[in-house]
Amino acid sequence: MTTQPRIPLDGLTSDALDALYDRLERAQRSAALHADAYRTADRRADALEAERNRYRLAWQSARQRAALYLQSNQNFAASIDNDHAAYLQLATEVARLTAGQCTHTRAMCGCGRPDPGACHPCPASHPSLRCACACELAKANP
Repeated sequence: MTTQPRIPLDGLTSDALDALYDRLERAQRSAALHADAYRTADRRADALEAERNRYRLAWQSARQRAALYLQSNQNFAASIDNDHAAYLQLATEVARLTAGQCTHTRAMCGCGRPDPGACHPCPASHPSLRCACACELAKANP
């Protein structure tokens, strides 16, 4: 403030005018600060919206992958069920076809080793299937 005498301006003194100019400057500084804060908040809101969109896309992608994985697992389970059913059907058919037949053609001893041959003892002291079949046939047809 100056020390010059103040001149009244329509009921307004120069001191009051200086005070009004000071208030105007403070209001302009405050408005500039608020505008900066608004721009900063607006940029932050844009960044948060972009981040939200990235998360939303990642979530949707994860849901799609999970749905594909679940479908794949269901298809795999159905495939296993089908394979198991086919296996059971085949095993039943094999059992039906080989019922009552001699199994010596498998060339396996009862202990799971290769058959030692007709009427030769099994190394594991298990009766040989081939030996049993050959002996049974020899006894049945004298």
